[in-house]
Amino acid sequence: MRKASHEFVVNLRYSFQNERNLYLVMDFMPGGELFMHLRRMRKFDESVVRFYAAEVILALEYLHEKLDVIYR
Repeated sequence: MRKASHEFVVNLRYSFQNERNLYLVMDFMPGGELFMHLRRMRKFDESVVRFYAAEVILALEYLHEKLDVIYR
């Protein structure tokens, strides 16, 4: 994921692990995550859903085409 460079993919800066955990150090995103916004709003308008869906599709398309990453 460190190779990823796309406006809709959060940058991974470092990763490390110990015996129990894997740690990912990523850029701070002050706007929060999509799930947080959904919990707060409870329901998105159709135009908002289209906007977020388009961003997610573009990010997944980039990961698949450029980095051979497939999201399950």
